[in-house]
Amino acid sequence: SLICFAIECIGLLIIWSASSAWMAGMGAFLTGSGFSLVFPALGVEAVKQVEEQNQGTALGTYSAFLDLALGLTGPVAGWVAGYYDLETIYLLAAAVVALAFILILRIYLQQRAALPRT
Repeated sequence: SLICFAIECIGLLIIWSASSAWMAGMGAFLTGSGFSLVFPALGVEAVKQVEEQNQGTALGTYSAFLDLALGLTGPVAGWVAGYYDLETIYLLAAAVVALAFILILRIYLQQRAALPRT
């Protein structure tokens, strides 16, 4: 999921700084490619964090919160665009994805440190 977040963030930054439709299209391709794999990658991690009998509930909760986040993104992006401009939306989105990258990296490093050393 770290690679997915990195690809998505790079794509958003390309869209933010795009000087042509071709660049914006390339950014959109990278953003979509990264985001399309985030959902299953994080879903696997969510399921691995709970006992087997609770995995269905964990996946359902994860899906519900992702849907909620996606549902709120449009209105929030519209609000930001009303005060600033469209480019700011992509910069803000890249910052949020970078924050997600940092959070997932932190979890990964904590889990790695907890593994027994051989």
